[in-house]
Amino acid sequence: MIEFLLCMAGVLAMAVLAIAPWTLLVQGGAALAAIGLVVGLPTGFAYHVQLRRELERCGSVAARWWLHPTAHHGRLDDAGQQAIRRMFRLGGAGCGVVFIGCFVVVIGILRSGASLVTS
Repeated sequence: MIEFLLCMAGVLAMAVLAIAPWTLLVQGGAALAAIGLVVGLPTGFAYHVQLRRELERCGSVAARWWLHPTAHHGRLDDAGQQAIRRMFRLGGAGCGVVFIGCFVVVIGILRSGASLVTS
């Protein structure tokens, strides 16, 4: 059932992208990107702070842990993983919304018919 709903959501999204005026796509995509940033940046920061705390608690903070933070999830015990899980998911969802918003903006720009090359 969930697969059917996801498929229908994809079909609906493609129909909206095909029918909506380009100005609405650009404005809506920019709004989505802004919402994603408002949600994703603070929660991503909170995730990194919480991950650092949990890694310190477990006694396994690497020198450059922030470059690939998900690689260090395995070093946490169950309580540590539970502590970071919510912020990790919210930050990732915010990032995904930013990507979708940027994609919609690009579609709107392409649909506008504006020339990207000036002579």
